[in-house]
Amino acid sequence: ELRTIGTVLGERGKFATESESKNLTASRRSLYARRPILPGETIDADMLYALRPAVGISPEFVGTVVGKHALTAIDANAPVQWELLA
Repeated sequence: ELRTIGTVLGERGKFATESESKNLTASRRSLYARRPILPGETIDADMLYALRPAVGISPEFVGTVVGKHALTAIDANAPVQWELLA
């Protein structure tokens, strides 16, 4: 009976189904440059916004990104990547 109960209850936690996993990147957001950012420029919150798809830094890290400096130019509407920041 205990094995039957364990089978019925399933695994603990929340897991994405196979079809959900395929859309994960497309449905999540990442930080994008609102305007062109020059090399050496200090990033502030007004320079960023969150858009789909998630190909850059997650918006949950906006507090970490603000105050960093751009290592290279970041085009307007381009995803912000960790490699571009110091």
